[in-house]
Amino acid sequence: MPSIRLINLFNSARGNLRISALVSLGSLFEIQGFSYHFLGQYLDISLDLALDDRNVDIVMAGFDLALRVAVELPDSSFVAKKLPSFKVILCCSPCTC
Repeated sequence: MPSIRLINLFNSARGNLRISALVSLGSLFEIQGFSYHFLGQYLDISLDLALDDRNVDIVMAGFDLALRVAVELPDSSFVAKKLPSFKVILCCSPCTC
C-alpha cells in the first residue's frame, strides 16, 4: 500500500534540514516552537535555521527550504506554497514628552 510506504519514509527521515527565513517570519510563526515540536517528532533530523533579511540565493547557499514573503517568485524554478494569512497591526502609545 502506498500510504504505508509513505509513513515508513517519514518515520525513517534523518539528516540535516537547512531552513532560511526572514527575521520577521522567525518571530511571527514562532519557528522556535515549531522546531521544538518537529525535532521531538523526528529525532534523527537536525535543523540549521538561518534568519536573515538579505536576499539569499537559496540554491547556492545549500538551503532545503526558504520562508519568504513575495507577490511573485523571482525564479520560475521555485515552488511556492501559500502559508496561512495573518494580520499585521501597528500599535503605538501617546507621546509622554
